[in-house]
Amino acid sequence: MTNLGGIAGLWGGFQKRMWLKIASINKKNINISSLPPMVSFTFDDAPVSSFVNGGAVLEQFGFNGTYYVAAGLMGKITNVGQIADMEIIAHYGQRGHEIGNHTFDHMDCLKAGIESIKQNIQMNRSAMNSLISNSFAYPYGSRDARTRFAISRCTDSARGISFGINKGLIDLWDLKAAQVYSQNSMDDCFSLVSECAANGGWLIFYTHDVNETPSAYGCKPEEFTQLVKAVRNNYLTVATVEKATAIVKAFRRS
Repeated sequence: MTNLGGIAGLWGGFQKRMWLKIASINKKNINISSLPPMVSFTFDDAPVSSFVNGGAVLEQFGFNGTYYVAAGLMGKITNVGQIADMEIIAHYGQRGHEIGNHTFDHMDCLKAGIESIKQNIQMNRSAMNSLISNSFAYPYGSRDARTRFAISRCTDSARGISFGINKGLIDLWDLKAAQVYSQNSMDDCFSLVSECAANGGWLIFYTHDVNETPSAYGCKPEEFTQLVKAVRNNYLTVATVEKATAIVKAFRRS
C-alpha cells in the first residue's frame, strides 16, 4: 500500500527546498556598510493619526515618511483606529510622503498562492492610481522564501519585521526594521539611532497609529517626536523607502 502521508511529506519538503533555492538565487545581496547612515520612518495600514500626527512631526523637522496602504481598508475602523480615506492619502502624497503597497486586502501572504499575491498587489496599485510606489511591506510581517520570491517579481523592495539595521549584506525583499510601540521600551529605538550613527547602515522604523492613547501597535506623539529629534540631532539622512532603495541600488552599480 502506498504511504500517502510519507509521499506528501517528501513533496512538501521538496517544495520548501525548491523555494529556498529560488529565493537564494533571487536574493539581492548588496553591501551598503560604507554608505552614510540612513533612516526611514514607515507607517503600516495608514490610520488617520499616522498622517495627522505622525506626518506633522516629520514635517516639523523637514522629513517625509512612507505609508504602506491597503486600499481595501480605507475609511474603515480597525484596531489601530480609523484608516485614512483617499482624500487624506492623496493630500499627504502631494506633500512629499511616499505611499507604499500593503496589498489591497491586507492579505496574509503566507496563506495565499503566488498569483493571488501578485494580483492583490496589482489591485492595490489600480485602486490607488498613480499615487502608489513600488515599495512594499508584508501585512502581519508574514513572509517566507516563496512569498519573497513572488513579491520580488513585482516590487522594488519589501519591508519585513525582523529586528535590526540593514547593513553589510542585505536582502531588498526582506528589509529589517524596528517597531516603535508605546508598549515597548523606546530605549531600543534610541540605541539603534546611536548604532546607526556610529556604524552606518539603513535603519527603518515602523509603527501604526500615533495617538495620545495608542493601540498596542502604535505610539504617542511625544514619543515619536523624541525619536525623530534624536535622528535629527545625530545628523542622520532621512529618506523615504523609495529614495533609500534608489540610493542602495546606485551604490550597487558604482
